Amino acid sequence: LAAAVLLGLLLAFLVAMLIFGSPATTTNEFSAAAELGVFAATLPGWLLLARLHGLYDRDERHAGHSTVDEVIPVATLVTVGSWLLYAVSALIRFAYPYPPKLVTFWGLAIALVVAGRVGARAFCRRRPGYLQNLVVVGAGDTGLLVARKLEDHPEYGVHLVGFVEEGAEA
Repeated sequence: LAAAVLLGLLLAFLVAMLIFGSPATTTNEFSAAAELGVFAATLPGWLLLARLHGLYDRDERHAGHSTVDEVIPVATLVTVGSWLLYAVSALIRFAYPYPPKLVTFWGLAIALVVAGRVGARAFCRRRPGYLQNLVVVGAGDTGLLVARKLEDHPEYGVHLVGFVEEGAEA
């Protein structure tokens, strides 16, 4: 998931650079290579921000994710990260991000990071190491219903091993 975040951010940045052309069309005095280097230097900060937003913890707490589950946390991450980039640049007067380029990056980053995380999760769910073994306690109607529901949803990554039922007293 971290690689998906990095790839989505980097692709969004490169597309925004392609759309807006050379840095001469912005208020920056950096070359394209220097601008890319400065952005690459911020990538560890983006990962830290993603960790602080819980984007790597949710998979362990919630078995099945949909794309909708990804949009709000990723949009928050990209919004906070973009504003931090803009504010820090203005405060230290190191660079002056071009607002239309930053807004373009923002929109592209949300879409590409969400798509990357959905793709990474789909890829990982097809790996045997992702599956978690499950034993259902109780083989009555409720236990069988739980087992049937889990088997109907392979996207949860659960492998039903069996049932445990209390034995008859002797």
